[in-house]
Amino acid sequence: MADHRSRLPLAGVLAGLTFGAGLFTLFTIPGGGDVTDQQFADFYNSAAHRATAFGLYLALVVGSWLMMWFFTELGSRLEPGRLTGFTHRMASIGTAAVLIGGAIALAPASVQVNSGRPFVGIPIAQTFAHAGLLVVIVGGVYSFAVVTFVLCLRSRRAATLPGWAAISGMVVAVLLLAAYVVAPAVLLPAWVIIAGFGARRVPATAPTPTTAHVVA
Repeated sequence: MADHRSRLPLAGVLAGLTFGAGLFTLFTIPGGGDVTDQQFADFYNSAAHRATAFGLYLALVVGSWLMMWFFTELGSRLEPGRLTGFTHRMASIGTAAVLIGGAIALAPASVQVNSGRPFVGIPIAQTFAHAGLLVVIVGGVYSFAVVTFVLCLRSRRAATLPGWAAISGMVVAVLLLAAYVVAPAVLLPAWVIIAGFGARRVPATAPTPTTAHVVA
C-alpha cells in the first residue's frame, strides 16, 4: 500500500489547485446571480474575458478528473465495502455535471466565438448561465461533497486519515450541502490539499477484518 500513500499527497495538491482555480469560472460568467447589464456588456464584448472563462472551464474539467483520482486514492486506503461503488458513481456524476454545466453556461459565448454572431442578448445569456452554473453546483460540487463526507466517515472509523482531517472534511461537506451561495465551494479544494498531506502521517495499511466490517 506504500504506492497509495505516496500518490495521495500528489493527487491532493494537483486536484485542489486545479479544481480550485477552475471554480473561479463560476464567478467570471455573468448571469448566475444578481448582475447588471454592464457586467454582461463587459464580458461578451471582451475577447479577453471570454478567453479567461474558457480557460478556467478547462481547468475545472481537468480538476474534476483529478478530484476523482484523489477520491480513488483515498478510497484505496479502505477495505472495499457497500459504499465503495456508491462513492465512485457519485464522483463520476459530479465530473459529468461539471462538464455539462460549464458547457451550458458558456454556450452563448461559444456561439459568439464560433459563428462570429453578435451577443445573443441578456435574457438568453442569463438563462443559460443560471442553468449551467446550477448544474455545476448541484450536480458537481454537491456530488463531490457527498463523496467527501462518506470517505471521511469511513476513513475516521478505519483510522486511515488523521482525526482532524476526517472531521474537517465532513464539516466542509455539510457546509457545501447546506450552502445557498457559491463561495463555500472553495473550501473543498483547500481541504483536499491539506488532507492529502495530512494523510502522509497515517500508515496506509488495510483495516482489520473487524474494522472492515464496521466501515462496510
